[in-house]
Amino acid sequence: MIILKFISGFRSVATKLLIFNLLVACCADRTMGQNSMQPSKAIGYFKSLDTKPDTVIYKITDGKRLRLLVMRPARAGDQKAPALVWIHGGAWVAGTPEGYTPHLRYSADIGAVGIAVEYRLISAPGKNSDPVNKNTIEDCLADCSDAIKFIRNHADELGIDPKKIIVIGDSAGGHLALCLGTLNLPADAKADVVINCNGISDMRIEKWLKYIPSGPEQAQRAARLSPINFLDSGDVPILTLNGQKDQVVTPEEAETFFVACKKAGIDTEYVLFPDMRHAFIVTNYTATEEQTDQNLINNEHLFLSPPAPV
Repeated sequence: MIILKFISGFRSVATKLLIFNLLVACCADRTMGQNSMQPSKAIGYFKSLDTKPDTVIYKITDGKRLRLLVMRPARAGDQKAPALVWIHGGAWVAGTPEGYTPHLRYSADIGAVGIAVEYRLISAPGKNSDPVNKNTIEDCLADCSDAIKFIRNHADELGIDPKKIIVIGDSAGGHLALCLGTLNLPADAKADVVINCNGISDMRIEKWLKYIPSGPEQAQRAARLSPINFLDSGDVPILTLNGQKDQVVTPEEAETFFVACKKAGIDTEYVLFPDMRHAFIVTNYTATEEQTDQNLINNEHLFLSPPAPV
């Protein structure tokens, strides 16, 4: 998985071991990944239809039942697994958790509980705006926050360790993931580790500001929704991944956020993929299944031994 390739990049042994333990503690007794799926065959995660996630309702709001798609590992014993929580992108206006079904299969196969979050979507800004849809990005964040609370409060039922919740978000989902790691939220609503895949970190930039309705509060709301404004040394480890050819969330934006994290004292790393464009972890969007496979899986060997001290 993408984070595993870069565990060694984090500066402290403690953080390396934290991330290693979050992702690897369960792998010694896993029953599937070690023998049944080699990296060269990992494309099967995208083709397979025989394993489908369970659906759990975590919230009902405005008459809408919001879902978690959950896929659990096949495992023996009572050991609790880490959770890999996937938040989809789509500019807050589109997308579904079903897009991460292959990623849930992979999560379960490596011994984690894979969870994809459904959240309310906003109306597209400008002339495509839907006057009936009054949802805001604050609502998107509230749903994701409630999802993390639900996961943590139902850890026993889900078979997870409530202190091992890794949130992975892409694009707008990356923004929401970053919010869950940096904003002043209740403790039970926060991630333990954030993997930021080409996520928006500063809503004050004009191209993102338009997603917040204009008015006297627009600037203040943008500031309150900008993870870069809330960085401090107490924040969880953050791994930022971006494509060098990304013209939506540019490498410059990603690097600016990374530098701000470093200055704040956060344990953080930034990795730039030379040939990748936007949303490279979403299969058949800007990346092929094979490229997404490479980003997800081809470093599974790092599960098998702890990171070396630095």
